[in-house]
Amino acid sequence: MKEVLIIMLLFFYRLYNIVFTGFVPNGDVPFYTEAADALLMPYTRETTTWREMSPVKLYEYLAAGRPIISTDLPNLQEMLAAEKEALFVPENDGNAISEALERLKARPELVTEIAENNTRRAEQHSQVARAKALIQIGLGE
Repeated sequence: MKEVLIIMLLFFYRLYNIVFTGFVPNGDVPFYTEAADALLMPYTRETTTWREMSPVKLYEYLAAGRPIISTDLPNLQEMLAAEKEALFVPENDGNAISEALERLKARPELVTEIAENNTRRAEQHSQVARAKALIQIGLGE
C-alpha cells in the first residue's frame, strides 16, 4: 500500500524523474549513482548498527563524484566534512532534504566543489590506495 501511495504522489506532483528501483546488484550501482544529481543517505537511529556503521554506500557515493545529502548522525559527521563532502540534514526531516536539494540547485559552484572533493576522497580510499598503504606497512615504512 505504501508503494502505491508513493507512486500516486509522484504522478500528482509530476515528479517523473524519480525512480524507485528496489534492490540493485552491486555491479549496477555505479550506473545509478553516476546518473544522479545528488545522492541521499537517510540513515536514522532506528538503524540497529548506526553507531558502528561505515556504510559501503558512502564509498560508492564518494566514487560517483556527486554531492551527498546525509542525515546528521555523529558517526557520519565524523566520516564526511560538512559543506565540503556532504550537506547534513536532521534525520526523518523531508523538508530539510528538500531544502538541501534546492540549495544545490541554486549553487552550482557548491555542487562542483563537493563533487571534486568527493572524487579526490574516493581516490584516497580506493582499493589501489589501500593496497599501497598495506605494502608500506608491510615494508615498515
